[in-house]
Amino acid sequence: MALMQTLPTGTRRLPSHRNNSGFTMIELMVVLLIAVIMSTVVAMAMQPALQDAKMRSACRMVASSLNYARSHAAATNTRTRLVFDENNGVEVQQYKADDSGTQDWQIITTAAGKHYNLPEGITISQVSKPDTQDEENWVEFSGIGQVDETRIELSDGHDHFKYVSVDPMTGRCKVRSYEEQQKYEADQSVQVVK
Repeated sequence: MALMQTLPTGTRRLPSHRNNSGFTMIELMVVLLIAVIMSTVVAMAMQPALQDAKMRSACRMVASSLNYARSHAAATNTRTRLVFDENNGVEVQQYKADDSGTQDWQIITTAAGKHYNLPEGITISQVSKPDTQDEENWVEFSGIGQVDETRIELSDGHDHFKYVSVDPMTGRCKVRSYEEQQKYEADQSVQVVK
């Protein structure tokens, strides 16, 4: 039981139940504000890394789909193509007869060939082939897995580009950064001049 304190005036005061070991509301608000500022700074610092991870993921998706299309073409001796649609979707199609016997492009519905979308914010900005001026939205492999030389440009919308190049002889894919692609193209033009 707490004793009452006697003041110099002779009056008695009840014991104080206030415990000074807690935090004031202002102290708590300052700590909360510091935590919010720090988390905002960390989130902003991680944004480029997240965007780069999305770009690398999209390049791997395109390269693996190209490899699948090439393998499918060679294994089945069927013209096969990888198609890029206007909604940043990618799917593998094969040229074969439907139930009525009509030859047409049909979507391959296996897990590797199914339609999927690129990560949010990543787009296919260009599919180009050196031998043609036409911009096509597909890369086609012959029945033996050969393809025209093709360059697929991916963009994140913030002036960052990656390129997936397809070798015409082997059909193999190579992912390059913007700088690597510029160097590769410069080397190729020097070889053509020689």
